[in-house]
Amino acid sequence: MNIDIFDLILRKKLVFATSFNINKGAKTPTIAAQKLACQLDIALMHVGFKMSHELFEYVTYLPRHELLNVAGQMIHSIKKLVGDHVNHNTYFINFPNNVPDTLDFWWHTIIKYIFTGTNTYGRYNHTYENMLEHHSKLKLTANTNQKIINLGKTEFEELQDFSKDLIAATVPLSPEDRKLLATVLPYVNISNIPAPTIRENKAIVNGMYYKLHNRTAYPFDTVTDVLRFAAVLSDADVTLVDTAFRFKSFNRPTRRFIMVLLDAIVSNNSEKMDDANAHLHLFKRLGEKVHPGEFKMSHAAAHQLFQFVRGDYKHKTYNNRLESALSSKDFKKAVELLKVKPGVFIRRVVALSLLVNTRAEKTVFTNALKLTIKQTSARVLLGLREHIYNLLQANTEHFIYVNKEGKGYSKPVIQHKIFDNVANQSDLYENIVKLIDAEIESRIPVCETLVVDSNIENVALPLSEKSKASGFKVYPRGSEVEIKENIVRFFMYWKQKQERTDLDLSVILLDENFNLHSHLSWTMLRNGQLGTHSGDITSAPNGASEFIDINLNALTGIHYVIPTVNKFSGETYDELEESFFGYMERNHYQQGKPFEASTVQTKSDMRGSSSILMPLILMRDKNNKWIVKWTSLNLKGLPRFNTTENNKFSSTLLSKSIAAREYTKVSYLTDMYANKAKKVIDASKITKSDLGVTFIGLERPDSKLAEDAVVIDLNSIKNIIPE
Repeated sequence: MNIDIFDLILRKKLVFATSFNINKGAKTPTIAAQKLACQLDIALMHVGFKMSHELFEYVTYLPRHELLNVAGQMIHSIKKLVGDHVNHNTYFINFPNNVPDTLDFWWHTIIKYIFTGTNTYGRYNHTYENMLEHHSKLKLTANTNQKIINLGKTEFEELQDFSKDLIAATVPLSPEDRKLLATVLPYVNISNIPAPTIRENKAIVNGMYYKLHNRTAYPFDTVTDVLRFAAVLSDADVTLVDTAFRFKSFNRPTRRFIMVLLDAIVSNNSEKMDDANAHLHLFKRLGEKVHPGEFKMSHAAAHQLFQFVRGDYKHKTYNNRLESALSSKDFKKAVELLKVKPGVFIRRVVALSLLVNTRAEKTVFTNALKLTIKQTSARVLLGLREHIYNLLQANTEHFIYVNKEGKGYSKPVIQHKIFDNVANQSDLYENIVKLIDAEIESRIPVCETLVVDSNIENVALPLSEKSKASGFKVYPRGSEVEIKENIVRFFMYWKQKQERTDLDLSVILLDENFNLHSHLSWTMLRNGQLGTHSGDITSAPNGASEFIDINLNALTGIHYVIPTVNKFSGETYDELEESFFGYMERNHYQQGKPFEASTVQTKSDMRGSSSILMPLILMRDKNNKWIVKWTSLNLKGLPRFNTTENNKFSSTLLSKSIAAREYTKVSYLTDMYANKAKKVIDASKITKSDLGVTFIGLERPDSKLAEDAVVIDLNSIKNIIPE
């Protein structure tokens, strides 16, 4: 098997997948085994984790050689999870102490170059070991917020459960999870797994299944499904966002199979061809590989589809007729067209609402909507609800939009014709929200016992994970997490593959009106008592790190802290061998090494072709507490030479838009779960005797759940959204 199941399950679920069946009654753990287990637990605590009671007991029964092997694997996986598998050096050896004033530093560097001819700027002038010596006396106080590693099932049972979660997900998967789904499919049994509701997932399963068995597992119902299927066969982007890929040259049986699939879809409904308009370029490329002319007689409808794509066959498409009805304000015609495509109806609700002028039209609109929402996925309904809710609030000058690649842009509110309509027909939009609420609650399953950890309630519902980065405790966009300590230390690590690459970690500080207060970057190493930069590294052949400390207690008059990563030169984030961003919380300014794994709150891989990343913002809430609000945004920037000074306007505008936007939180659904649960128990009072438990929280509690419990934690939060 070419995948490490143990590492995969540990990273994705914080669960120890077992390899041995232990007969606890057959023997008693030795003192030596208990000591080894204690040593493993202590080693994990230094990284911010610990074993559950059940897991600790389990490992004491393992043979010595197996326990030693498990310990090495577990520590390696956990260190990599939080970013402690590399050496995090600092440019200034005593950081955060003795960092010079920026002008003094530059003057010293220039004088040194004049008299010695040596340019030491941008590279480490000491080893990692030298740096550790300077920090050896700065001990870190014990971290009591360890994350629990739980005992799981066997490796193959855990792999089966993990694969089922991916296949049956109700929201689009992240790039990492899509890759993992394709990797694990050869080793799992999908016969008992329901058909995927997410089209990318269906294409991945069908593509991999065809490679293995020369047939597909699930039916296709759109031509775009087949296009995605062909992309999987070509090991290309199943989301079709990257349009630069080329299809492989298929053998004749595969070409015939693709034509059969397309023919079955469009032969009885020519309007199915309309979907090809969204991906004309890719369909033309597919036609070059499929050679539809060879199947002109046997699969005429599929051949006609490729004629349509090339412009050799004309017919008035559904989209043409819909846009014509909307632009001519033909309400009746628009409703008739939209009712036959529920997904399109929901996505065009706002546009259709602009045509509602009379009480009779409002009734027709509402009745059509009632029927349509029953045929629409919950995540699409939740997306519409969130959009309308923000339109009704209208508490910002700009609306933020994020595309499938995580690239964000802000649009002035004044450009929304809907706002005039909202003012006049707020009851119409409030009714849409109520209809969606009722439909969503009707789909929430009834559970025997519900347990909700309140810490998860401010996490945003992940309506899509397409642009979600992999890593440790990566929250959905819009989630809010409270800061517990007074020092926040941002960190960034990267290692170039071939080309010299310079990334810069920066922070923008804004007042309550989003006016620029100041910043921290390689051009401003110290900013009074507000914060300190660890120094600029301009090349990373062996890996490099940069840090910024922010003293929250000193931020008088500052309401927003925006960390950004700017690509100054070199490889893109996708091209780098490795790169990640995160933050730590520290309770004393001078404690511990620059990178202390046990204080890491999140570690997020940096990916994408954009030049600027804005993972999150720190902001004061209404109670004046500091919280993290996840943005997970990519900014286009310049191809080279990006600095925080040059891009502060776009960063500030996006931050303002996302700070004002109301995201649908997990509490919206947990309230519905509570309404339908037979019994609700406080998280602190749960015991193993409680059966039929559905637990919803940031992480699974330490050994307090029965085996039949359904657990929804931060890693599986997408499972809270019904179909």
